[in-house]
Amino acid sequence: MKTLHQPGLVSIALPAYNVEQLISASIESVLAQTYSDWELIIVNDGSWDQTAVQAARYSDPRIRLIHQYKSGEATAYNTALRHMRGEFLAFLSAGDVYLPQHLELGAAEFTSHPAVDGLFSQGVMHSEKENSSSLQVDQLNISDDGYIFGEMVKSSRGFGSPTGILLRRSLVTRFQLQFDPDILEYSLWDFLIQFSELGRFGVISQPTYHSSVKHSRFSQNTSDPQITLSLARCREKAIKLDAFPKLEDGIRSQVFYELLVILLVGYLQRQDQIAQSNEFASLPAAEQARLLRLMAYHGLIYAKNNQYTEKWLARAQELCPADRRCAYQISLYRFNPWLYRMNIYLRQFLHLRLS
Repeated sequence: MKTLHQPGLVSIALPAYNVEQLISASIESVLAQTYSDWELIIVNDGSWDQTAVQAARYSDPRIRLIHQYKSGEATAYNTALRHMRGEFLAFLSAGDVYLPQHLELGAAEFTSHPAVDGLFSQGVMHSEKENSSSLQVDQLNISDDGYIFGEMVKSSRGFGSPTGILLRRSLVTRFQLQFDPDILEYSLWDFLIQFSELGRFGVISQPTYHSSVKHSRFSQNTSDPQITLSLARCREKAIKLDAFPKLEDGIRSQVFYELLVILLVGYLQRQDQIAQSNEFASLPAAEQARLLRLMAYHGLIYAKNNQYTEKWLARAQELCPADRRCAYQISLYRFNPWLYRMNIYLRQFLHLRLS
């Protein structure tokens, strides 16, 4: 069945899970919009509190409440996508509120710039703890041509609240973009990486929403192993996209560094598989060698019996045979793995003392 896009209509996705004290303010901010051509799709993701009751209080026909078993934010977004009819797609996090002209400014920007496929706006972040507000400026550098794929890939989730994002839905439906249920807290980042490969972005140069720091995505505990692996999955998917090999060496190196040296430390087989990929092999030889040395270095800290250490060090030396660091490290490891490990611990100790 062909998906219809109703011209001018803004479809707003609002996933909701146990947000009974927050959702009313968000809904009412939509009702207060100066732009009236919208639909609000609230996906109640198995809430066990009064979230559904609070959402059901609103009788406006533009509001639709959909219930599903607890499946996570990504699945809730996908549910909302399936029910959308609008030309444009907007996001709203429970607890955030649109300023009255949020949708009007977005629609006007799309109308005046037909080549723009996505928009970022600024938001005012309010700290409940400090009872203060500050302007949340978008951390992405949007070039004149609006192509931000490289910035998005290297951003490490460095964009503002989902509430500040508006997209043309035609790209979503044409390329059948979906949210990945295996990615937990940052499924929107993965979605935007996919979208930014295909489209161009612009900005709304004034604040259009308020967001509470307490409920910001940045307040989440990113030391959680599940979240770390979700972030790794975002990067693993990014390096497989067609546009990734076209990025400059510095961006690709940063992505592999965060993936192999930070996020996947201890997941030895997964690290090794990525290090053998064509995408990794497309990096300059010196950068491959540097990353392999770092993988070996950090890998022994987390796994004393790291079966890949010698393999990674030997490969680093093959890539850069004139590099003395490679020669020293592989020689020391082959002479005595225990000495190599003690050398790592000593360097760590000195670094901590001097920092």
